[in-house]
Amino acid sequence: MKTSPATRPLERQIKTGRKAAAKKSRSVAVQKPAHALPVVASGEGVMAMASPLPPQGLRTAPARRPKTKGRLLWIGDAVVPTGFATVTHGVVSHLHPTWEVIVSGVNYDGGPHSLPFPVMPAWQGGDMWGIDRFRHLCAEFAPDAVIINSDWWNVAKFVEVAPRGLSVIGYMPVDGGNVNSKTMRSLGKLAAAVWYTDFGHREATKAGFSGARHVVPHGIDLDIFRPEEQSEARKRAGLTLPKNAFVVGNVNRNQPRKRLDVTVQIFAAWTRRHKIRDAYLLLHCAKNDTGWDLESLARHYGVADRLIITGDEEIRGMKEQRSLRRIYNSLDVQITTTLGEGWGLTTMEGMACGIPQIVPDAAALAEWAEPAVKVPCSRELVHPVLNTTGALVDEERFIEALHALYQSPARRRSLSARGLECVSRDEFQWSSVARQMDEIATASLRAKPGRKTRAMTAAGTR
Repeated sequence: MKTSPATRPLERQIKTGRKAAAKKSRSVAVQKPAHALPVVASGEGVMAMASPLPPQGLRTAPARRPKTKGRLLWIGDAVVPTGFATVTHGVVSHLHPTWEVIVSGVNYDGGPHSLPFPVMPAWQGGDMWGIDRFRHLCAEFAPDAVIINSDWWNVAKFVEVAPRGLSVIGYMPVDGGNVNSKTMRSLGKLAAAVWYTDFGHREATKAGFSGARHVVPHGIDLDIFRPEEQSEARKRAGLTLPKNAFVVGNVNRNQPRKRLDVTVQIFAAWTRRHKIRDAYLLLHCAKNDTGWDLESLARHYGVADRLIITGDEEIRGMKEQRSLRRIYNSLDVQITTTLGEGWGLTTMEGMACGIPQIVPDAAALAEWAEPAVKVPCSRELVHPVLNTTGALVDEERFIEALHALYQSPARRRSLSARGLECVSRDEFQWSSVARQMDEIATASLRAKPGRKTRAMTAAGTR
């Protein structure tokens, strides 16, 4: 299939650019790994590094093009099936028409993509986020502003090495309490610290962050995530189930914070206690990730014959979003037993497909997921290394909530309608999210003496 110039990989865009502009540009070494890089999840791998490999070619900075705002460097996951990547794709797709956007793609391995903006791998032989070469990247591309969509501890490391006078904006989740005070105080150096939720801003402030309050939520693509007829969705998803099967689903990464082991335990306890014969547990995740051997757990808890895993063996092989819609629409109820969420995109996507939700009454999900059934959390747990707290759902209350929905189709229909109404609000559309990020980035330029003038002058002399 032919692609337009806007969707070609960066190196192909460069070849079609003006020779004079290319001569003025400096080159950036790109190292494409000989093997797939591990995809590190939020809350994990603080010290994750990739083994350095020799350069395999040069990638040249594209010439500046006349756009109204200036040049924007976005740092965040891209071209990989993660929540951070969903945010990159959703927001940057709306920013690139007016900003000259370049994405430094975390977890991106350099392969082909169809995004309408250039993406380069953040990993260049050092740390996977590109922190160690951030100053070089800024010198190379001369951005007017930088937006980093990552965990707050990663953003803090970028702040430490950021060139003086550069407008750096952090767009950050907070999924638990007891965040590091020293790190939070250092984020005051950002041109703007943007939190996904009021919960995130409160925890940051509690820990010593004293900057201006900016809270911008996440969005949903309602053209992709929408209700479909259940039996047809199950058929298209390749599920072979009894006609009246009741499917409980959890769509989350198989990584420690998501606690899929607790989901298996609760499902097993519910079916055993209430003698449920027609229920199945669907887990949409990669089998081989940083979490559990889920098939072994299901055998241990006696529900191996009820377990369906619809994900790939590895995370990079996970289904694209339009196929994921069939998974959501195959469910009767969607649950999560996470220790905490900075937002909870899969809960939002499930709501958009009309699926009733059961979630922990903690962190971001306690704030925005108004139509979900919220289960109290009985224990506070502490994440290793990060030392942040998480909240463990109460098993008894969760079983009660699940059984109540199992018994009441009317209650499920009510939650379905309320969920659809919630995520259809304007504030939860990517265009609205991007508009707010645009305003924050533009304001950061105005706050820097000479910064806006430099960008406008550059545009006028091209």
